[in-house]
Amino acid sequence: MMTYPIIDASRLCLFHGEKCILDEGTFKIFEGQWSEIIGPPNSGKSTLLNAIIGNHDQGSGQLQILGYTLFPVNRDDARLLRRKIGLAQQTPDLLMDKTIRVNLMMALQAADKIKEKPDESIIQEMLDEVGLLAKIKSEIRNLSHTEILTVAILRSIITKPKLILIDQLLEYLEENFRNKLIAILYNLVIKEKIALISTSYLELPNLPFETLRFKLDGGKLLAIN
Repeated sequence: MMTYPIIDASRLCLFHGEKCILDEGTFKIFEGQWSEIIGPPNSGKSTLLNAIIGNHDQGSGQLQILGYTLFPVNRDDARLLRRKIGLAQQTPDLLMDKTIRVNLMMALQAADKIKEKPDESIIQEMLDEVGLLAKIKSEIRNLSHTEILTVAILRSIITKPKLILIDQLLEYLEENFRNKLIAILYNLVIKEKIALISTSYLELPNLPFETLRFKLDGGKLLAIN
């Protein structure tokens, strides 16, 4: 059975000011696939993810995401596209003075999707999987750094979007939390046929499965498997 290309890029060029981030990159990311983009600091990993969500228009070439054609970026299409993507960034998009429960509930209620379970059950089950259920009523600002990053990732995946982007977060988690999250993410990739892209400085250690690995450096995106 043919898998569906979630991302289809052809001769994609990206710039950040005068710096060439990506020079004629051609690649495809399919549903049910975990892809790692590895590269040194300032190599353009975050810029590439911003282009994927329609939030970076300094470039040229062809880029299709979930059926939406970018470059040039249509702002209405980009807004609709972002609602279908789960994004966890280095600066977590969380309300620091609100509880874990409130932050996750807001993500669920904003999603226009039919859910198999009540929102409260979804939240509690997910927090239990990562060992944070006891802190469901804790405000984000009172959590540890690892706990904050964990909640940010949970928020990005709780609605099971077709595409998940995790920008340089997994490598900074404590090993216990990272292993639990990786298991959850892998389950989503396999069972829900979600496409996932994670970026990092180094390859994620001790993954119990294979990923599609790319290296981004000097404007080149090369497969390194």
